Amino acid sequence: MKKILALLLITTFLISFIFAQPITTRAVENDEGQQDQTQARILTQEQIQEIKQERKRIRIQEGECPNNCTCTGSTVKCQLERGGREMTITAGNSGNIIIQTQGVDGTTSVILYHHNGKVYGEFDNETKEVRVMPDMVKDKVRERIERELTDEEIELDEDGIYQYRARKKVKLFGFIRARVRIRAKINSETGELERIRNSWWAFLASEDTELIIGAGCGTVSPDSVDECCQNKGYDLYDSEEATCVFSN
Repeated sequence: MKKILALLLITTFLISFIFAQPITTRAVENDEGQQDQTQARILTQEQIQEIKQERKRIRIQEGECPNNCTCTGSTVKCQLERGGREMTITAGNSGNIIIQTQGVDGTTSVILYHHNGKVYGEFDNETKEVRVMPDMVKDKVRERIERELTDEEIELDEDGIYQYRARKKVKLFGFIRARVRIRAKINSETGELERIRNSWWAFLASEDTELIIGAGCGTVSPDSVDECCQNKGYDLYDSEEATCVFSN
């Protein structure tokens, strides 16, 4: 009886601690020294000057519309070179803008430019191409987690890194329904998934959603795998890394 009471007390304490304490995380990161799948590109001063022209700047301002984009009210739409897709920009909160591709939203306060079907950003006084769009961020995490996620938030920060946050349904101790936090960092230029984190107590939980089949392009036929990646905005499929990548 004493053992049963002790077990109940310990279980109650753990449950109370999990739901009462701020969630800290454990990380799964790349091996130290491992290089990105795609190397960052260094733009010349001439290229930067060509890109950073006011008429190419993406912003929500009446009477101004970026080159090769269409503007209706407070909505800007620009065609993207990769995947033949369209990017929609609207005003967000606190001066941020909302970037939407394939129905997936991302926010940023970074100054962006649209040049020749590509998007560029000013990151810590460095101009770099933003090759990864919000829908690609979602797909990248979904491909790794292979589960449905909710409450997704995607933000492009001043370092050129997408900060991804979401929740995943789980069962704590196999019978208590809960939601574990998922956090990830994805390089907006190379597409590298630099870090993915779970709540520290995730090891105590089991999955509460079905496995997603076909989350990535690796499940399609070999003849169509590159085309699948290109439709998602990438260049080709890397069979060793089992993911879509950009070619240098």
